[in-house]
Amino acid sequence: NNKTKSAKYISNEDMYIESNSMYSSGSSSTSLDVEGQVTAAIQNVISDSSTKMYVLTKHSETELGDTLKSALEKMNYEISDLELATKDSVPSDCDVLYINGPTTDITTEEKDKILDYLKNGGSAIINVGYTTEKMTNFKEVLAYYGINVTSGIICEGTGNYATYPNYIVPSVGSDSSLLSDLSGYIIFPDAAGLSKASSDSVRSTVKITDLLDTSDSSFRISSNIHFKFEEDGDVDGPFSVGYSITETVDKKETNLLVFASSGAFSESFTQTTQLANATVFKKAASSLSKSDVKEASIDKKNLSYSYVSLTSGTQLLWAAIIIVIIPGGLLICGFLIWFFRRRK
Repeated sequence: NNKTKSAKYISNEDMYIESNSMYSSGSSSTSLDVEGQVTAAIQNVISDSSTKMYVLTKHSETELGDTLKSALEKMNYEISDLELATKDSVPSDCDVLYINGPTTDITTEEKDKILDYLKNGGSAIINVGYTTEKMTNFKEVLAYYGINVTSGIICEGTGNYATYPNYIVPSVGSDSSLLSDLSGYIIFPDAAGLSKASSDSVRSTVKITDLLDTSDSSFRISSNIHFKFEEDGDVDGPFSVGYSITETVDKKETNLLVFASSGAFSESFTQTTQLANATVFKKAASSLSKSDVKEASIDKKNLSYSYVSLTSGTQLLWAAIIIVIIPGGLLICGFLIWFFRRRK
């Protein structure tokens, strides 16, 4: 590009990918990523700037997997780890701060640094991971923007989970423009309950939008001991498991995306095209991008067999159709044919 004085080389290995693992199986797969790599290269050379993401570390966070790293790189993101305890502040070149499910609490000093960054117009994606720790300082960061984190794990009733009741399948919030065109299932394992603080305790400048919600049959358990049935002491839903928060003060706009399951964006749930988990993360990252080009990350095309993901409710429906309704219908038709022929 003559304007940006940049170029991008794509090797054959980047466009034809062989992998040794697939979601829920140990088989290998082959993928074609020509469109994704070429589009990413074009975006890279025509853009005047990139988006810098810092990933918070040293609190037993869920690792940012290869699938999401690749997707972010296609979107012209630069990714670096951040050990905030050793820094005076969040780096000045940070465009997006990513905090992915810490299971040990941040320090008071780290909390103050994160809040200073956000108050000055920072952007962040924060995922809440299940932990038995109190996480006082971490929760205070979210509480400052009107989001409360409840203890325990959310489970779903029949029809709204995949495989296990704690692997919930949330629905897109009615006011969510960010995820309005999302297609495919989203699975949130071991999701924590999030809730909005009362309006009189949140600043009028803070705008909170529901992104993802559970069903009316959901309930929150106090620990991960039981998953099958709701018991005394469990809290009934529905719950929100995703929020978008914005605040503008003195012409500085803060953008914060909060999700209730750090496991939802782990490699196990993002490497497969059966699920839309990776798409949720990419849409979140795209909405916070600082690039002058509206960039997209195109998924690689899997050349191997793909498997269908169904919720428990859908599985029961199809089982009833295939095992009961169709055979029953054929038996009734056969009986009627026999009956009327016998009367002739």
